[in-house]
Amino acid sequence: MSGAAKFEEISPADFFYRYRDIAGFSNPTRALFSAIREMVENALDACEAGGILPDIYLRLSLEEEREGASIYRLHIEDNGSGVPGSTYQGPLDKSFTAPNTGSSNHVGCSA
Repeated sequence: MSGAAKFEEISPADFFYRYRDIAGFSNPTRALFSAIREMVENALDACEAGGILPDIYLRLSLEEEREGASIYRLHIEDNGSGVPGSTYQGPLDKSFTAPNTGSSNHVGCSA
C-alpha cells in the first residue's frame, strides 16, 4: 500500500446524509438547533469582520403538524455583508467564503 489517501467527490446532500450526526442532523431538535447556531455564528462573524455591531433578527414559528412531524419556519436576518445576489445560485450550489476574516465559514443560506 502506498500510504496515499484516496479522495472522492460527493455532493453536499450525500455529505450531510453520510455525516448527519457530525453535522447535527441526527434528529429534528438537533437539526433545528444546528441551523440556528450556524446562521447566528455566521452573522456574528460577518459583522465582526466588517467592524459593525450585529443586528440579528430571528423568528422561529411552528407552521403545521403533519403525519406526526412538526413543520417549522426559521427566518433570520442580519446586517452582515452577505453574499451578492448575482453570485448566489441556490442553497446547495456552492459554499462561499469571506476573504480576510480569519475564518472560512461565512456562508449564505436560503431555502
